[in-house]
Amino acid sequence: MAFGVLVLLIAVIGYMLRVEKERRFDFLKAFGVIIVQMFAGFVFIVLFFAVIFGLNVMTQSQEAPLTEGLFSVAALAIALAGVVLYFVLRLQMRFVPVSMTSLTIIEYYIQWSLIYITVYQVVFDNLLSKAMNVQSLIEGDISITEPTAVMIIVLPALMATWISVILYKFKVKEI
Repeated sequence: MAFGVLVLLIAVIGYMLRVEKERRFDFLKAFGVIIVQMFAGFVFIVLFFAVIFGLNVMTQSQEAPLTEGLFSVAALAIALAGVVLYFVLRLQMRFVPVSMTSLTIIEYYIQWSLIYITVYQVVFDNLLSKAMNVQSLIEGDISITEPTAVMIIVLPALMATWISVILYKFKVKEI
């Protein structure tokens, strides 16, 4: 339900901001492109993980330089997927061009999502695992200066502020 409302909000932002017709759906276009890119990125990352580990198994080497650690394998798979996605994006831009404004909005979506995931992780890893909740915060059992409480308060507020700045910059054609 909430995701549907979010998509609807993204679809009508151009109308809410009262921007010209050709820019009205830039936020929705950016959302569509990022969904496709994320799906393709996931597929490529899984494929590259499989290839890297497959090479390790085929060589039957315990000390293969490509698989020294999960962090290294992930970094290599992500970098390879990013390069392949670059070529996919170049090809896509020939058939379905997307404005530089939409590409900038995609960058913001990525940044906002990373911040949101961090907040989500903090909430579930730290607060819920320690049986801390909003009621504990209200009752004074959790200090407002505790790092997790600060993150839960500050990061969403920063995201909301950032969104307002981006919408304003979009409205006045600065992005």
